[in-house]
Amino acid sequence: MKIKKMLMIISGRSGSSYLRTLMNQDPRVLIMGEMLAKKNQEEQEKIIRRFFDGKIDEHNSEKNKLVIGFKTKLTDVLNENNFVQQINCNNTVIIINRRKNYLRQAISRARMLVLIDKTRKKYGESHHSPKYKNDVVDKIKVDVDWIYKFTKDFEARDKQLEKLSKKLDNKVEIIFYEDFAYDPVIAVNKLSEILELDLKIENFNATYKNTPANLKEAITNYDELKARLENTKYLPMLYAA
Repeated sequence: MKIKKMLMIISGRSGSSYLRTLMNQDPRVLIMGEMLAKKNQEEQEKIIRRFFDGKIDEHNSEKNKLVIGFKTKLTDVLNENNFVQQINCNNTVIIINRRKNYLRQAISRARMLVLIDKTRKKYGESHHSPKYKNDVVDKIKVDVDWIYKFTKDFEARDKQLEKLSKKLDNKVEIIFYEDFAYDPVIAVNKLSEILELDLKIENFNATYKNTPANLKEAITNYDELKARLENTKYLPMLYAA
């Protein structure tokens, strides 16, 4: 069976690490991390070429795989035209992983930064999502102007992802965080359909949510943030799941 190549293009804090963890539980699947992050343009283009040539992994972990892919933020891609051209020249499964609630996305990012610092001190390495329940971050105070800025930033990223999808010849599948956050089986069923492979998942609790559903339990200065969002289109996102 021919190996399927898959790219997961993400907006960030949209559940992609969890989706990757789930997919990689199936021994026939290998989804790598954000390989283009912190690379210069030449390095990125080399990685992309090697990926499509089937030479991305020098340790033979691609052996016996039916699906191989990696994820990347579009904001990390330095040459979007080349990126699009490479995708369009190859038969690639494209999954865009987004979030509908940009405010929660920004709050998730703020809490992630605290988690990174906490796990670095605790384990000597940083985790972007809690691997253990006791690593989940307690309530934090946020800079409300910072949250507002990143809410707008995530909205801008979303618009860029929409523009990208129109440039791609391959069919683009969209997976929203909100559609699977509280029932991950939904995501697995959709991914199985997209990949034409019945994914075998043993553990749906491979990571823990770092941000509670009730934002009053996530931030100490909830009322301050609410006041900052008054008369903005983002206020309803404070209450939405």
